[in-house]
Amino acid sequence: MQDKQNQPKGVRIARNAILLYVRMLVLLFVGLFTSRVVLSALGVEDFGVYTAVGGVVVLFSVLTAAVSNAISRFMSYQLGKGDMERLKEVFGVSRVMLFLLCVLLLILTETLGLWFLQNRMNIPAERMTAATWVLQCSMGIMMVNLLAIPYNALLISREKMDVFALVSIVEGMLKLAVAYLLYLSSYDKLITYALLMLAVALIVRSLYSIYCKKNYAESRFSLRFTASSRGLVKEMFSFAGWNTLGSATLLVNTQGINILQNVFFGVLVNAGRGIAMQVEGIFKQFASNIMLAFNPQIVKSYANGDLRYCYLMVQRASKFTYLVQVLLAIPIWIECEYLLHLWLGQVPDYAVTFVRLAILCTLVDMSSNALFQLIQASGKIRKYSLLSSLLALTVFPLSWWAYQAGASPESSYWIFAGVYSLIFIWKGLMAKELTAFPLGAFARLFFRLLLISVLAFVCAQLVYGLCACQPFVRLILVTLTSTVVLAVLSYFLVLTDGEKQYLRK
Repeated sequence: MQDKQNQPKGVRIARNAILLYVRMLVLLFVGLFTSRVVLSALGVEDFGVYTAVGGVVVLFSVLTAAVSNAISRFMSYQLGKGDMERLKEVFGVSRVMLFLLCVLLLILTETLGLWFLQNRMNIPAERMTAATWVLQCSMGIMMVNLLAIPYNALLISREKMDVFALVSIVEGMLKLAVAYLLYLSSYDKLITYALLMLAVALIVRSLYSIYCKKNYAESRFSLRFTASSRGLVKEMFSFAGWNTLGSATLLVNTQGINILQNVFFGVLVNAGRGIAMQVEGIFKQFASNIMLAFNPQIVKSYANGDLRYCYLMVQRASKFTYLVQVLLAIPIWIECEYLLHLWLGQVPDYAVTFVRLAILCTLVDMSSNALFQLIQASGKIRKYSLLSSLLALTVFPLSWWAYQAGASPESSYWIFAGVYSLIFIWKGLMAKELTAFPLGAFARLFFRLLLISVLAFVCAQLVYGLCACQPFVRLILVTLTSTVVLAVLSYFLVLTDGEKQYLRK
């Protein structure tokens, strides 16, 4: 099966996945190193302040993910149709939408955000000035990232993962420089860190903009409001509006819970959650790298009516997304305490428990992303968004009620996992209803995936319990055991005949 660039689709997806994994490995190293340096330089209290205050701004960015998904979907759809004039209009409309969002979010942060920081958050009085700087810089980072969305979406839709990976690696190197400069700084380290992270965001945004404007005519398009573009504005705002419900609830259930824990337990618990959120971010990046390679093909094949290939891509994306996460999850879960001490030296309270539960929640949430992408491709997201958002909205009040009743900080993770398991099922039902997706085959696939995960975990846990060697040697043995068991069982129980043949070659 050939695309317009005369390259087999499977080869392109594999190439893009490899490029994204090289990117991910570099960013993983950078993230692990800088997290330790930043935690050491800031101290547990200031690290907790940065985590908590940044959450206030992120709560106002509920539209970011929704608009990003809408723009990527519309760009990929028009590329699948081969309508380049419409693609130009999509890019122009997206820039207008994002500028308006930036103005709205700036107003909210400078009014409601400042009020909440000064009157409701549990911040030590002597760190309030630094916290205000963090709020302003976090707002700046969010606006810069918003304005970069059309350029990111264009690169992803055109499957230019080499550029996307290269810029992301540059971003990782800049963050290493930030960690180094943080140690050299004689000024308030929390303020210094916030300002440097804003500078990194500005540089990265500029790189995306320069490349796209140089290589793609649509990124230089100046929007003229015709009858066609006005209709597109309405269509994209409607699509993004329904999508916003899911993005808003997910952010409330992550950053909102972060602020809730600050109110009930203080910044020391926020520090533990901050570490868990970084590990969770690594897991989501690994899963997202798989989906970035598959997403354009899912939307493009749906747009040109090749449903058989579209369904194949959904199942393959779900399978590999899950396996990559489990490959990481088993050794990290079992050796979590040792790994955190190895990584951080000073481990905040609750960090071990939070990391384990964050891994579980990420598996539940991210493994259904391919189904969500299929629903997005159909363009009929109203019914799905409405019910899934209503379900997701129960996490925050249930967590609040649990904390009021005296529950431990980790109870919110269990609530999240339970609710999002129901949303996973709802995604499958909606994919079947909207696109005639073969849900029975998908359910059988996931049953096999769960089975091999349990078997691999049990084998690795036995090695952990029986091994009396040094912790580092035990970590290697646990990792090798889980990897080998997963690989062997996946080959015989999960891979298709075509995938087995590809591996043998």
